[in-house]
Amino acid sequence: MSSNDHTRSAQAMIKDALKSRGLTYQQLAERIGEPADKLPVAVRCSSGVGARSIEIRRKVAIALGLKPEDVWNKAYLTPRIGGARSGKEVIPPASTFSSAEWKALQPRERVRAKLADLGSDLKAMAAEIGMSYSTMTNAIYQENRAKNSERRAIIAEFLKCEPNDIWPDDSGQSPQDYASLDDVIKERPELMPLFGFGDMTRREE
Repeated sequence: MSSNDHTRSAQAMIKDALKSRGLTYQQLAERIGEPADKLPVAVRCSSGVGARSIEIRRKVAIALGLKPEDVWNKAYLTPRIGGARSGKEVIPPASTFSSAEWKALQPRERVRAKLADLGSDLKAMAAEIGMSYSTMTNAIYQENRAKNSERRAIIAEFLKCEPNDIWPDDSGQSPQDYASLDDVIKERPELMPLFGFGDMTRREE
């Protein structure tokens, strides 16, 4: 199926789902809290593959009782920096992950996902919390050390979460307690392409 054929098929599926529920794009937009003019653009993929476009597509499909992966192929559901041709994947917002998917992420991915929810990035966070970039990233990436506890608490406060939501090992969770990719596949196998960067359940050496 060509790209044009695929997007036409996606539009038809969404149109049929709207019709079966007696909804318009305007009414659906009000339900999911998105601008009405953004929905049809995201559905036909004219808005590209940025994180916001992906988020809207997922919200539209789920609100209509559909699986996003049954409507669009993974190329339209994988956010990329600079659009589809850049080839560089980014982490979607934390709010888009299931519990098993979240457990499969390492702390660095969790931080980036939380930042995506806030529309921020690492440099902006460092400036906001008054911490040097290198000190902050060391606190995020290094193995659990006593000197990082206070810094991680500051980072977590900025991210509007508890430290153990980012660094479960800090609260006594062992590496074996992380969800494996098998857990993710069992829960939502259609989202497996999202984890194209390997088994993130293992710590880096």
